[in-house]
Amino acid sequence: MRTLPGPLPDGWDRVEITMDHLWDTARAVAAAGPDVVVESPADLRDAVVRLLTATLDTVRGAVPRTGRPPTASRPWSPRC
Repeated sequence: MRTLPGPLPDGWDRVEITMDHLWDTARAVAAAGPDVVVESPADLRDAVVRLLTATLDTVRGAVPRTGRPPTASRPWSPRC
């Protein structure tokens, strides 16, 4: 990892990292949460977005974007 020069807002650094494996790198970046912004490459940015979106969907209970919970094909009933 190396720091790149350039004007940035206070508290931010621009760094360049070596990417060994796309999904390993995406997981590491996603783990940093809002403290990281991926400028490029696009496939890394897309992978991070997919991971964070999946996490959000899991936390929200996998409610579709319609705002309604998924419907079951048949009613739920307890099995005794």
